[in-house]
Amino acid sequence: MQKLFGIVVIVLGVWLSMEVYTKGTHEALGGVFARFSDAPAAGGGQSPLERIEQSGLDARERQLGRIEDQLGSPPRDSHH
Repeated sequence: MQKLFGIVVIVLGVWLSMEVYTKGTHEALGGVFARFSDAPAAGGGQSPLERIEQSGLDARERQLGRIEDQLGSPPRDSHH
């Protein structure tokens, strides 16, 4: 019985961790952990993964702009 309880606790802990990691404290489980967060909701309501994705897309566009400046070609349309 103790092993079963231990497995259930581990599974719940992993699930809870993934909820907070993917959605952030303000959205995970209806925001129940928001009061434990030091910072106010950042990123305009985006989850941490959405902010990371947007940051990567922004960095890609900046890099493409620098490459185009070096090559002397006209700017590309950013909606590819």
